[in-house]
Amino acid sequence: MLKNRIEFNIPFIAGKERSRVRRAGSHVFQYTPERTRANMQTIARIFEQVANQEQITNLKKLPVSISIEVFGYLPKSRPKKIASEPNTFKPDVDNIAKLVMDALNGIAYEDDKQVTSLNVTKRERTRATEQDFDCMSVRITYLTEPNEASNDNRRAESNSRG
Repeated sequence: MLKNRIEFNIPFIAGKERSRVRRAGSHVFQYTPERTRANMQTIARIFEQVANQEQITNLKKLPVSISIEVFGYLPKSRPKKIASEPNTFKPDVDNIAKLVMDALNGIAYEDDKQVTSLNVTKRERTRATEQDFDCMSVRITYLTEPNEASNDNRRAESNSRG
């Protein structure tokens, strides 16, 4: 049976930073900040390691559904009476999606135009245990059936409610 889903964790939370501009004489150069490039390389490396372990191959041309869950924890400096709070802190969900999608472009899929469904959820920040760490959990589903994207999103929504 063809495995059409790959899941992996990214051991940090980050979004794609705005590109920078540098002037040299009459020339203007636009570039991606070093931290963003390093984060994109890390995401690509993690994906390749997991894809090799799970022997995911020949799926780069299929439509793709991407789900990203962000798990952030309360800082220790937060008052103890606060057990959890909505994660309304940076980075924004659109920048998280851009970072992950751009990092996987040409690796998990040929072009990000193949992404037919995208879901980014920032989970509530809670108290961390010793095993917990800030991370982003990514699930990529290669769609082989026309209605698979909507079914995948319905499953993700029902899992997040329950």
